[in-house]
Amino acid sequence: MGSKKRIYILAFLMILGILSGCDVENNEVGRKQLFDLNWKYNQGENASAYHIDFNDQDWESTDLPHSWNKDLDSNSIIWYRKHFEIPQSWSNKSISIFFEGISYPHDLYINGVLIEDIKKEEMAIHVDLDSYIISKKNNVIAVRITKPHQQNNPSQPESGIFKHVWLVVKDNSNLKQ
Repeated sequence: MGSKKRIYILAFLMILGILSGCDVENNEVGRKQLFDLNWKYNQGENASAYHIDFNDQDWESTDLPHSWNKDLDSNSIIWYRKHFEIPQSWSNKSISIFFEGISYPHDLYINGVLIEDIKKEEMAIHVDLDSYIISKKNNVIAVRITKPHQQNNPSQPESGIFKHVWLVVKDNSNLKQ
């Protein structure tokens, strides 16, 4: 086989390889965005920490994953909070949050509302946010976690939000304006 023919075949295969990775139609189901940065946390009960206008400026800053197994006594309570805005480009999209690993028992609040419709999978949870978030405004997620009594149990999983958190954005939604 001649060298020119090899070059043409190689070029053809390279172009074919590049084009095979391209979709003519947009078949993408959704987009995941890592949501681990700029959380706040605080140990101890606080009856109003779930409110959207609660002042958490003095709370410690943390990035997730965050585990507090070794830091706290048994039956302790810890709060996590995150402030965020939804970009205008997402105003007609469906938005949900996925916690890959979160301790139980926990309460999850979005903009001051306790979320009861939570899809649980082992230590992971998935929540549709469309009914709770407001586009182009400050939104707050607050999570209250109670550390179980089994502190010295070596098989006890980590406590806290101990794996990644993701925002999942898909087409077709009606967010509150």
